[in-house]
Amino acid sequence: MTEATGHLAISSACSEIWFRVVPEPVRFMTSAGLGNIAFFGIDQVLYKSVVAPLAKDAPKFYQRNKETISFFFAYLIQVGFQHLLNALFVYGIDTISTAEKYFDTLLLTYSSYSVALVGSTVGNALLMKQGISKNVAFWSTIFGFGILNFFLLRSLISTKSANEDAQEQLVVQEAKSAPAVERVPFKRFRGGAQDIWSDFSNEDA
Repeated sequence: MTEATGHLAISSACSEIWFRVVPEPVRFMTSAGLGNIAFFGIDQVLYKSVVAPLAKDAPKFYQRNKETISFFFAYLIQVGFQHLLNALFVYGIDTISTAEKYFDTLLLTYSSYSVALVGSTVGNALLMKQGISKNVAFWSTIFGFGILNFFLLRSLISTKSANEDAQEQLVVQEAKSAPAVERVPFKRFRGGAQDIWSDFSNEDA
């Protein structure tokens, strides 16, 4: 066994233990925590390097809301990174193993986070208008909408999975009504996020 093969085997074993032992909510909180740290860093860099310097000659609306503008665009960037973290820590790398899977799940992630994107931006602006500092308003808003993100994303994925189940049952019924046609067996994983995202992770199985 080569060194590269050994490392791959160890990585696969650790991944299997992670998804089998660690509950889905804990995996999501781990992913969200790392994403929020990245979000904070993106916001700080974006604000100091781009948004604040442009405020000098910008319209008054921009000057009054530059912190909120920075928050919004940092969030928009971070969702793409959060999508990668969710694949690594929550749903499995198989969910982004092809270009089609990657963009399908990326669109699903942006769809589920869109509510929090708008809501947290408004919430952040309201907190700052009350005199709360930028950093305190940032973390207060993020923690408040983090739980919402989890349930929205899970709901969207569950709905998609339910639709796939209904389509499979319809195909099975049609196959039963036509004995001459060879039936195609269907396999499903049952258990946590692997079941929820089975339409992505098992396409190439």
